[in-house]
Parts: sequence; C-alpha cells; structure tokens
Amino acid sequence: MDACGSLLVAMFAALIAWRTTALALASKESGETSAVLAWPVWIGQALMVPGFVLLAIAGVYMAAMHLQAREGGTA
Repeated sequence: MDACGSLLVAMFAALIAWRTTALALASKESGETSAVLAWPVWIGQALMVPGFVLLAIAGVYMAAMHLQAREGGTA
C-alpha cells in the first residue's frame, strides 16, 4: 500500500509539473503581468516546476524503497 501511495504521489506531482510548465509557457507567450506590480506572472509559475519535479522523483524513489524492503522481507 505504501508503494502504491508513493507512486500515486509521483504521478500527480508529474502531472502538476507538466501542467504548470504549460501554464508558465502560455503566460510568457501572452505577456501576462500581475495587477499591482506589473511583474511577469510566468516567472513565479516557472519557479514552482522544479519543486513538483523533485516531488515526483521522491515519490518514485520511495516506491522503489518500499518495494525493495518488501522483497527483502524487512517490511
């Protein structure tokens, strides 16, 4: 169950990273800016992507560790 949960976390994090990347690219292309400071919105959106990618990697890693522990009989 822990391995399945970790894989689900990895899948959703990868999905969110993909969609956030698409959003940042679309915001950059359209030239969208914040209402008050007129800063480009895509910069903040792009800065979120590495965190989601790392979350996906961590989910895959944890799933592998859970499966490895199960095969070794130490779970």
